[in-house]
Amino acid sequence: MGWQNAFHCEIDDFCNTILNYWFKDAKSYTDVATTDFREWRGKINVLTGGFPCQPFSVAGQRKGADDNRYLWPHMLRAIHEIRPDWVIGENVAGILTMVQPGQETEVGSQSTLFGESEPVFKRRQQYVVETICRDLEREGYSVQPVLIPACAVGAPHRRDRVWFIAHRDSPGLQAQGTEQPPAGIAGDDP
Repeated sequence: MGWQNAFHCEIDDFCNTILNYWFKDAKSYTDVATTDFREWRGKINVLTGGFPCQPFSVAGQRKGADDNRYLWPHMLRAIHEIRPDWVIGENVAGILTMVQPGQETEVGSQSTLFGESEPVFKRRQQYVVETICRDLEREGYSVQPVLIPACAVGAPHRRDRVWFIAHRDSPGLQAQGTEQPPAGIAGDDP
């Protein structure tokens, strides 16, 4: 398609060696959690990324945001800093069924047998796919998750992948009047 890889970000040394071999002219970063991507603002049309699947994979423990490999907030920060026209994210199909526990919210109170009032709490939960779509929409993107099995593109196996295809059509809520990173970044609980 005539595209050029401007940069890549990979923490694994061996994988970085391979990327540096194939993309000699691309800038190489090693840690998405500490990289400042603002130098790429206005220079990148399409940002692609496969944030780690281990937190969502049915082959793993499915810890979601409690997994230290949960890097969606850092990819979201990169999107916020770069503001590309298009974002294409990739992950395993398990992300579609992964539910993240949310914060408890007091929704009322009830009386005990002894006439005392006790608060009633409800825990808000959200599918990870909803979180990702909501985060991208806040950044001003229209997003559509699409499930594509590897065999649909000629691979000799069935490994379903979810692709988040997003196009920027507004400055987004985060960009209006602030240069702060999106919610969920820098230690905030999702």
